[in-house]
Amino acid sequence: MDKRLGPLFKTLHKYKVMSDGKAISDSTFSLDPADLLDAYNALQPKTEANIHAFFKAHFSIQSHHSEFKSNPCLSLVEHIEQLWDHLARRPQVLDAYSTLIPLPYDYTVPGGRFNEVYYWDSFFTMLGLAESGRWDMIQSMIDNFKFLIDTYGFIPNGNRSYFLSRSQPPFYVLMLELLYDKKGIAAITPYIDSLEKEHAFWVGTPENYSDRRLDLGSEVLLNRYYDDVVAPRAEMFQDDIELLENQAHDGAGLLLNIKAACESGWDFSSRWCRDKMDLSTLSTIDIAPVDLNCLLFYMESKLASWYEEMGDSDKAPWYRLLAVKRKKSILSHMWHGDLGYFCDYRVSTNQVSDVVSAAGIFPLSFNLADEMQAEKCVKVLREKLLSDGGVLTTDITSGQQWDAPNGWAPLQWMTVMGLTNYGYHELSKEIMNRWVNLVDTVYKQTGKIMEKYNVVETHLESGGGEYPVQDGFGWTNGVTLKMINLLKTQSQL
Repeated sequence: MDKRLGPLFKTLHKYKVMSDGKAISDSTFSLDPADLLDAYNALQPKTEANIHAFFKAHFSIQSHHSEFKSNPCLSLVEHIEQLWDHLARRPQVLDAYSTLIPLPYDYTVPGGRFNEVYYWDSFFTMLGLAESGRWDMIQSMIDNFKFLIDTYGFIPNGNRSYFLSRSQPPFYVLMLELLYDKKGIAAITPYIDSLEKEHAFWVGTPENYSDRRLDLGSEVLLNRYYDDVVAPRAEMFQDDIELLENQAHDGAGLLLNIKAACESGWDFSSRWCRDKMDLSTLSTIDIAPVDLNCLLFYMESKLASWYEEMGDSDKAPWYRLLAVKRKKSILSHMWHGDLGYFCDYRVSTNQVSDVVSAAGIFPLSFNLADEMQAEKCVKVLREKLLSDGGVLTTDITSGQQWDAPNGWAPLQWMTVMGLTNYGYHELSKEIMNRWVNLVDTVYKQTGKIMEKYNVVETHLESGGGEYPVQDGFGWTNGVTLKMINLLKTQSQL
């Protein structure tokens, strides 16, 4: 939309015709872009009131969220089960006047302002869909992601045209593992080529590295987040413009770092900043994130093992070699010996970061740590991140949403995975209980399930970031339902 509508797009955001810039970029316009621009050029005078009226006359907002009314008589589980149908979307046809990329199969959206599929959200949503027996929806969503990979060469952040320059944390391999665990190798055979394509998007080839692969020598295999379109985000256009206007820094560099942080899903966090309290010091593209590289290690490991099971003696050893190289790189570059914890690696300084975040548990989630490292990580987790409502994102209170005092469903689940892998079952159970109790308490008070939660002062609403707290909410529904059922199973043993 920003390219097709040019000055009109900028004016709509400047005058904030919607309080949320994303709603402007997600709206559908009624005329051919050339005719719409002619009408805008003829508009006189271009006052704020006239611009608002012009938007109302020529654009429409599609919102499904406001149609849903919660039933206070329902339990948390019953509420989640009822939400699945509300959050479901059907295949669309192409609308030339919309930013929405039509998908061929059904899918589930997060909720609130997020009225399209989101990449990494979807895995955690699938955890709950599986608990509800909704395997048809899981299959459809996996098929949609295959469609996106086959069409664009990767899975975009979401199915919006303005997301076509960035992805999100690569959880597709874990989605396929859900199918594998349910149905065996035959179920994922149709998707193995797509998983390979996604790997190539992140890593490239020996002859042509991806921009997302860091060139640190032939023996080191590490990746970063990246977006090569140097422009303000279409969905938060005015926010980026105002941030640039208030800074004397390199504007292009700041935009690249903003978008790379968005690809991480952690938008935004002190984790990406040189000055932990100053968003303008974002340096995301200088960082090899520990969680991203653990996910890519797992992708390489699964490609190797699945190709072995399929009898492909050529590809299996290649991916096994990459997995071994990446594991060595993670352990040598991301273990902070003084802290006793896994952290991100900063390229420019050739040093491991000192930011303690829930991402540092990912090496445990994918069995990369040794027993000594796991023990030390658990000690740090207890001392710095464990809180009344679950696990903190970081221990830094910066005002950004991916920092204290907030906790997020996906990080609770990855922490539980990691602790379980290394036999810390009581702590894993404690975290699940704290999280489920928090979600249930907020639901009973508000009738809503939130995108994120204040896990420190659990009686307060979470905050920080660029937009109000959203409810819905896909990944919280999925993780919470999975935990509720897992806790029930454990109590019966």
